[in-house]
Amino acid sequence: MARAAAVAVLCLVLALAGCTVPPDGADAALASLVDRIRAGSGVGSVESSLQQADPKDRPDEWIASVDVTASGDDLEVAAVVRDAVHSGVTGTKLSLSLRIPAGDAGVGVVVDPRRKEDVELAGELRVLPFAESVAVSPYQRYVELSAGVSFTEAVAVVRTITRRIDLARGSTSIAVEPEAPGPALLALVDTLDADPRISSVTVRSSEGAERASVSVTTDDAEGVATTLAATPDEAADAGTAARTSFSVQSADYATTAAGWLGLPLGSPEPPLPTPPSLPEADPAEVAAGVAAVEPVVREFLEESVAATGVPAEVSMRVEPCSEGPGSRSAGSVVVPVFTVYDSAQEPFDAVIEGWKAAGFDRTDRASGRDFWTAVTPWRDGVVSASIRGTPDGVSLTAESGCVRG
Repeated sequence: MARAAAVAVLCLVLALAGCTVPPDGADAALASLVDRIRAGSGVGSVESSLQQADPKDRPDEWIASVDVTASGDDLEVAAVVRDAVHSGVTGTKLSLSLRIPAGDAGVGVVVDPRRKEDVELAGELRVLPFAESVAVSPYQRYVELSAGVSFTEAVAVVRTITRRIDLARGSTSIAVEPEAPGPALLALVDTLDADPRISSVTVRSSEGAERASVSVTTDDAEGVATTLAATPDEAADAGTAARTSFSVQSADYATTAAGWLGLPLGSPEPPLPTPPSLPEADPAEVAAGVAAVEPVVREFLEESVAATGVPAEVSMRVEPCSEGPGSRSAGSVVVPVFTVYDSAQEPFDAVIEGWKAAGFDRTDRASGRDFWTAVTPWRDGVVSASIRGTPDGVSLTAESGCVRG
């Protein structure tokens, strides 16, 4: 009762101040979610908050954050929390994290319990002899290293477990990919990490960028830059990856230097390599794969239609993948909600609440259409969906992942 009164007062204050108030029902839905999680076996504590994603540019977008701490060190509690999140928080994007303390089962872990594959990965990483802590979520993926192990040694081990992870110790952090960093750069990172003149070392991956990069802060900016320029970039030399860039600066930024791994200082920017051609997909295998996932995409859309309470026929199609050879299953439907409702808002909200409960997050918006992405593929099939209100009703689409045979 006191909580409801406090929320009412807050909403009144926000309204008088001209600020956006939380979506109707969001606070109650968040409180209900927290109560369900707290009731779960193995849950120690739960903290929650409701806040705008960006008060200035996206005032109508709200994030419900729920941070759970387990009472013990067993990762099995992730399934308990996941089962408790059977519905989202009305009108918000749900950010969920689970903290597992260190114990006999391994070092401390932070995971998003909705992502089963991440929970499994965390279970493998937390028992590594050099791990101090582990985080595996959409926002952070790292292993904190203990003293006494080199980055070179740790990279060799984690590459047998996962394709991408960050390794960190103190002010040194490297992004690990299947082929990067190369052996020469890793050896240099170990040297820099042990050098007291080095304030920080960061190796960033090429994911989401044209090329990987190295950033170093040191009292000897010119000397370190010279060393980096003389360090081979094996993948770039072989033509299989873009050459890694580097920047070096003193702590006060009075001295800075930049260049390219394995090229003399002052060299012009090297060209990007030609992307490798993907192998041709086997048409028969692609067709079989698409046919296998088509019922899942149809079922997803039919459940979304059912949430509106208005019948509509789902149309299915096969479309080419945008990122290379292969095909995917896609479906669409326009639900004629105006035959039952005066406004599309109620059925629209019913659909997205179902998507949130199924583990989808809104990731983009364009031309009035909201695009949603699955945290993990829905029933191993649907990876994305979209929704838009139209004069004819609520337009829905859904797609599988790319099938390449």
